[in-house]
Amino acid sequence: MLLLLACLLSPASAVATPELLRAAATGDLAAVEAALAGGADIDFTAPNRQPQYGYRVQTALEQAASAGHTDVAALLLAKGAALRSDQWYGLYAATWAGQAGHREVLALLLRHAAPPPGQIDYLFGPALINAARNGRAACVALLLERGVSPNWHTPGDHFPRPALLEAQRSGQAGIFSTLLAAGGDPRPHPEILTYAAMQGDAVLVERLLGMGMPANTQSDIGLPLSMAACVNTGANSDFQPRINATVAVLLAAGSDVNTPARGRSPLFCAQEDGNRELAAMLEEHGARSFETAGRKLKRLGWQALFGLGGH
Repeated sequence: MLLLLACLLSPASAVATPELLRAAATGDLAAVEAALAGGADIDFTAPNRQPQYGYRVQTALEQAASAGHTDVAALLLAKGAALRSDQWYGLYAATWAGQAGHREVLALLLRHAAPPPGQIDYLFGPALINAARNGRAACVALLLERGVSPNWHTPGDHFPRPALLEAQRSGQAGIFSTLLAAGGDPRPHPEILTYAAMQGDAVLVERLLGMGMPANTQSDIGLPLSMAACVNTGANSDFQPRINATVAVLLAAGSDVNTPARGRSPLFCAQEDGNRELAAMLEEHGARSFETAGRKLKRLGWQALFGLGGH
């Protein structure tokens, strides 16, 4: 109803406009052609119902790109559909295509936009970030091949997350390796080492340390060794050997053993988790078992509230 009302009030309104959006989203090429012939506004966007959550509207081109309808996107571009962009989302159609893994749509947009070297990161960098985050390896490979930097991130200090960080955060090990091979630099982003440690990837942790990432650099999520030791693996879990191997690499690199993670020391976590091997390793390096006062008070408070008693 809101879409129809907006179309009727729009200066370029036409009965065909809502049909254009529906046809683009479903990939109905004949219906798209009919809607355009009927006077549909090719660049119409539905009103944003929740502007506080940012950009939530799409043109017909962006809907076709999101859904992977390359033929519809090609027709709309040929008919003069606008390429919309901004500093956070880049070229909207490309960003949604990268997020969903539609390589052919991305290739079409790259050909059509033909961005100069100085503009390709601005337009297609967000597509690379979204593709990396969502495990779209073919899209990542295409964008890197066309010259998008693996180190680019949106401007400002709020979310400076390049594709390299997003890939590691999401556990996309293969894509992370691809980005590294393409010149990705993890050193400005200490979270990468912490995520690798928490994922029990001892080989990658050793590689990152060899690239110059300090073992004791605090990130927003914590110290690598502390966060790895405090991963809840459960007694006799198959994940315990991976965590133990990762902690061993960090210990060899001189990582501190008494920096708490969320109020618990690494040794406290190992004992709580029933990980005897890890506890022994940490004790050999002078680890102490403790909770911070804040965490202890919070834990005791919750226990008193719910009558759980000490443990």
